[in-house]
Amino acid sequence: MASSRRSPAELVQALQQRLSHGTRWLVAYSGGLDSTALLHASCALADPARVLALHVHHGLQPAADAWPAHCDAQASALGAAFECIRLQGAPAPGQSLEAWAREHRYAALAAAARRHRADAVLTAHHADDQIETMLMRLARGSGIDGLCGIEPDTVLHGVRVLRPWLEFPRAVLLGYATQHRLQWVEDPSNRDLSRTRNALRHDLLPALDAADPGLRERLWQALPALRQARADQQAQAWRDLEAARTEARGCIGATADDPPALNRRVLRTLVPERCNAVLRLWLRKAGLAMPSRARLAQMRLQLVEAPGAHGRVAHQDKMLVRDRDQICLLEAAQLAAVPVAGMSLRWSGQTSLALPGGHGYLLFEPVEESDNGAAVSASWLARQTIEISAGGRPQARIRPRPGGVSRTLKNLYQEAAVPAWMRPSLPLVHVGGRLLYAAGIGMDCDNAWPREAPCVRLRWTSDAPTLKLAASPAAAL
Repeated sequence: MASSRRSPAELVQALQQRLSHGTRWLVAYSGGLDSTALLHASCALADPARVLALHVHHGLQPAADAWPAHCDAQASALGAAFECIRLQGAPAPGQSLEAWAREHRYAALAAAARRHRADAVLTAHHADDQIETMLMRLARGSGIDGLCGIEPDTVLHGVRVLRPWLEFPRAVLLGYATQHRLQWVEDPSNRDLSRTRNALRHDLLPALDAADPGLRERLWQALPALRQARADQQAQAWRDLEAARTEARGCIGATADDPPALNRRVLRTLVPERCNAVLRLWLRKAGLAMPSRARLAQMRLQLVEAPGAHGRVAHQDKMLVRDRDQICLLEAAQLAAVPVAGMSLRWSGQTSLALPGGHGYLLFEPVEESDNGAAVSASWLARQTIEISAGGRPQARIRPRPGGVSRTLKNLYQEAAVPAWMRPSLPLVHVGGRLLYAAGIGMDCDNAWPREAPCVRLRWTSDAPTLKLAASPAAAL
């Protein structure tokens, strides 16, 4: 529990407990008070030769250009290795500068930790950072994930990150640094009150401390209950996610690497907060950033609550797509399907015909017996002109089963879970003005087609992964 009565000796003990479970450590070293104390204590407790001080130069202010030399000198005096990484690029338009710097800083720390085979990254976050983070997220309207604050032990970019001093106020770190006469740099941007965290640190928190000296302690006491509530919420989200995935039939157009589809009917039975939790978990499993509350509400509206058969919401470089009751997460390129161009072909017995425009191949599979009706006479077909057209013709009809009734392509596409955006990219095969084969559905089994042996069965395939078809019990593709 955080308390101003903690001592520098307890600070060292807390770090020693962490260092006793590894052999090589990477210290995130900015050169400021907090990370200077952490680096000094780490080198005092562990073999300095097994400690790497990594300084990330953000390139955001002129004063920072002098810090790498200072950090190098301090690390060398302690016997630790030193490395400086300068970030490249800049935030995207509308992106938070702090969020951009944090994301790239941790990515650089993780890459260095893997390169040097460090057991973990150590950071010098303390109790004041925790309280500031909780208040900032509360002000932004964060959910329970945000209110749980900074984690003492987590994994970022595939590397373990430890924060051994989260329960100690910054005053204890200052006491340690003063006791050992450490030297550190002062970041002038920390006095910029236009930044939310600085305004909290220098104006709001001192005023709150004066009005209610026990506020920080009670916020700390609330953390265990918040984290338990989060654990309960996450367990429920996993159950809801599994239910939505179990009921989904999959999404035509998705690749093997795409997250499983979700079933809208299941999601519509959930209250908004539980539905939101499922969507967040689904996106997290796909490796995507968490959307804002407003963005998440828009996702729920378009994908779950809105009437109509279709819905789409862009998120990062992905597209969340609903086709009837199936919700899929696809690459944007997967939705840019080009309609099949009309063309005339002649078949002379080859096993396949390539369709121009990258629309895959029409296969001709020999069939000895044609009792099931899904075949046509090979010699007859070789004398005909084959007409190819796009598949987005909802009122065209085909008889998918011998002895069955003819049905519209729209109805059969829906039954086979072929989404509307994909249908124009699936070829239709006409012979003599009649529909013989529909990709995604199968052959016309009408008795009027000639079936003198030997026969062939038509099948379409594509070498484009965005157009792979899932097997359907309703048709032989």
